[in-house]
Amino acid sequence: MARFVCKTFFAASLCISLSACPEPPKEPVGASDKSRVMPKPPAPPKTTNAPPGDLRSGLVVLPGKSPSMGHASGRWDYSLSVNEDGRAILEGKVREAKVGAKLVMDHFERATGEKGPTMAMEKREKGFDPEHGDWRWIVVGTSGNLVFDGKTERCWGCHEDAPNDHDRVFPRHD
Repeated sequence: MARFVCKTFFAASLCISLSACPEPPKEPVGASDKSRVMPKPPAPPKTTNAPPGDLRSGLVVLPGKSPSMGHASGRWDYSLSVNEDGRAILEGKVREAKVGAKLVMDHFERATGEKGPTMAMEKREKGFDPEHGDWRWIVVGTSGNLVFDGKTERCWGCHEDAPNDHDRVFPRHD
């Protein structure tokens, strides 16, 4: 009997407390009748399964390997491949790289010698990315997949500090 009285009292209390609540709003709370255009999110990095076909055309491999101090703070050694115009800007023979200048760095684990990523720069025509020297940046992952190809702060964010004026090329450290 006591249980029945408790259940009845609880049910009655619940009904009384619910009836004291205000009626819910008829319009959704926090909704706006104004139409808004949401800003378009930035495009994700371009990812495909193959590096661009023109990455190595016309390049020569410079002799030796050097530590890559800017890419992962010394984790890698690198070998450098360049075309004639890439070599001219690398060696400071010209003040501004010509359209088509290419520099390609193949990275290797310093501890094991295993192949790492390939990172490349290619000078593009005026207007490609004028705020950042008109360079195209390419990153090919360790497994050979194209990680990025185009304009990116991931590269020019550091290369803006290169000593070769607006051409964003660091001198080679041997």
